[in-house]
Amino acid sequence: MTKLELKIPQPGVTFYGNRRLTTVTILDIKVDDGVKEVFFEGLKDCDAIEVKIQSDCRCPSVERLYISENVRNISISNNTFPNVNRVNSDSKYFLSGNVLIEHYDVQDIYILKNTFCKKKGENIDLKNVNRIKDYAFVNCCSGNVTNVSEQILCDYKAFYQYKGIYQLPVVNGAHMLGNIMMTASDIIPARTTSINKDVDFSKKETVSLTDIKLVSQIYSANIPKRIYVDNEEPIVPGDIYNMCRYKFEWIDISPKNKYYTSIDGIIYTADKKILVRCPVGRTGRVVIPDGVTAIGHDAFRFCNISEAVIPDSVTEVGAAAFADSNIEKLTFGKGMTYISKRMFRLCRNLKHIHIPSNIKEIMSSAFSSCKAMEDIVLDEGVERIGPDAFEANTTNDIKISLPSSVRMIESGALRNVKNVTLTNKIPSGFFTSLYTSDSGADIHVNIGGKQYVLPSQSRFQEMDDYVSFLPINDRLLWQQYMYISDRDIMKRYKFIMRAYKAVNGDIEKQSKKEMLDMLRDNQKYIINNCCTYRYEAEYFIFMLSLDICTRQTIEKIISFADKTEGLSLKAYALDALNRIDTKTDFEI
Repeated sequence: MTKLELKIPQPGVTFYGNRRLTTVTILDIKVDDGVKEVFFEGLKDCDAIEVKIQSDCRCPSVERLYISENVRNISISNNTFPNVNRVNSDSKYFLSGNVLIEHYDVQDIYILKNTFCKKKGENIDLKNVNRIKDYAFVNCCSGNVTNVSEQILCDYKAFYQYKGIYQLPVVNGAHMLGNIMMTASDIIPARTTSINKDVDFSKKETVSLTDIKLVSQIYSANIPKRIYVDNEEPIVPGDIYNMCRYKFEWIDISPKNKYYTSIDGIIYTADKKILVRCPVGRTGRVVIPDGVTAIGHDAFRFCNISEAVIPDSVTEVGAAAFADSNIEKLTFGKGMTYISKRMFRLCRNLKHIHIPSNIKEIMSSAFSSCKAMEDIVLDEGVERIGPDAFEANTTNDIKISLPSSVRMIESGALRNVKNVTLTNKIPSGFFTSLYTSDSGADIHVNIGGKQYVLPSQSRFQEMDDYVSFLPINDRLLWQQYMYISDRDIMKRYKFIMRAYKAVNGDIEKQSKKEMLDMLRDNQKYIINNCCTYRYEAEYFIFMLSLDICTRQTIEKIISFADKTEGLSLKAYALDALNRIDTKTDFEI
């Protein structure tokens, strides 16, 4: 470090630091025994001085600090000057008094930075202070604190190692610094506006409070098992959410409250019709009482419960009701007709799910990203499965059984599902749902007792492998066709080629004529794309087999076959060319 000479040399005091342009930063200090005053003052050509002493040095003889007008920042430990009882400031950034208070003039904020280890009984004057900085009370031994603002704010470690806590006034069993709760008790005093983050409630079975906002100030690792809300006023949803997101196991609400009640530690509306929120720390099995008609959104989100039983009276369930929870088993009520959006999303312990017949619709992402999922069974009655409903994020070979009642499966609903069992009836969107991901694994499909393997990432390349066993009809065929994006023109033609070949004789003549006309009208485009992007020879062969290619097109295929040494393809092309040459005018 560089030794700095101050404007007014002070006998017995040495400052160490560095200098940058017009700013001097004091990084350390040495004070001889017996020195009672320290002046923080800048050099002759210095505009500002900063004091940042972080060493373990102690200057116990110093009783007074003097701050010149060009000092703009002071950061020191209480232990550096443990016996200071007076601060005299000419700087607009600091106040004179018996503690160190920093002032932000623009925002009119007064911050307590140091109490200087006040001895027992010595006064700590917090006049004007509206914020207490981290470590301001370190090793302070006095509980004589005066002029505490009712709305004072505290940094997270404001009272770290504060030794004078137990000298503070006691209200309802808690030591209070003004309106700040400093120690734990069974009752949080009504006048409390903030809680010392060091307070440990973990040894308290139940803690009673009137202001729910204070819950957010209870350090999550030191929370009690139960909370009793002694509040008659309306409680806003945001406060309920904040209260329940901590790991309380049980929440009771005063019977005087006209808006909410609690049953078995879970929050309901006062009429007991809507389950609003379950505390996150709740574990084990939860049986929702009969008569409840609705479960609110996020009601069990992040909860540690393992099982839930929904009564038949429930007809509505909000989005993400059980998302991100530890639930392993759920009994659906007979009054439910749908599974809501994201209802079980990211449920890490859910392995098996059985959807009863009263459920008609499974909404988007209902079971997405359930990493432990192994099998899904749907009873007859389910009609619609929404986007990404069963999107798997797992290495498990997930099995799913789809009943004949399913009419629509939307995009990504079966993404990464490896084993699918269904009846001979193929729902709309089935194959699109399967092939909206690149899972890298073959998909095993059981149709009417017959097993089919759909190769991974084949998307529309293996259409004849599965179109062939479709109970085909016009509506289904064209629905599948329309699922292909308008931008994927070649994929549309590939679909038609496969469909035309696979369903020969099983489709009405008009639909077959439409497909043939489409291929004939676009043969040039199709062949050009196949040549350009080196698509498989099977597409050329199929086009040739339809006898819709012109001589010019066939000759182009022959040229492509010569360049790629496609002898089989060339043979098919020459055969097609021969058929053209032998046709009569009438046939043409």
